[in-house]
Amino acid sequence: MDNNEIRSVVLAAAAGDEGAWGTLVHDYSGAILGRTRSFRLNQADTEDVVQTVWMKLIEHIGSLREAAAIGGWLSQTAHRECLRLYRRREHACDVEGFGLVDPADGPEAVLVTQSEFETLSGALGQLSERDQTLLGALMEDANPCYQQVSQTLGMPIGSIGPTRGRALNRLRREYDALVA
Repeated sequence: MDNNEIRSVVLAAAAGDEGAWGTLVHDYSGAILGRTRSFRLNQADTEDVVQTVWMKLIEHIGSLREAAAIGGWLSQTAHRECLRLYRRREHACDVEGFGLVDPADGPEAVLVTQSEFETLSGALGQLSERDQTLLGALMEDANPCYQQVSQTLGMPIGSIGPTRGRALNRLRREYDALVA
């Protein structure tokens, strides 16, 4: 679907069109499942996350800033829900002193078009599973907890930043290659 078709389907779904909802579920369920797989959730948790993502879309579909970017919105929401699930299972941790950057200053604050999302997803898919999981864990939360990321990924806290930098460089190269 092109951006105009996506926008039309989203607007129809927001107006209560069951067929439009069916189209959204059909077209985007795979992307949501793919996003959750990198977290290695069990079947029940995966189903909970998927259900929560669709419920959040029902709640927020009328307030999406760019209907054509729904794929990115769904993917981002799935990622956040997976991280929330992890955080509920672990103890809270202190993130002060890590010098974290406000994500509002980064690229994740910008809504991307569907084609940009697909290109970025393709580039991300070229990275190792470890890079994908690390980037996802760090980019999803406004205040990522390095202790939590360290425990989840089995990575020393001191290597998270340098590994992140290398993974972002690889992601940029893959993205640039797909755009060219």
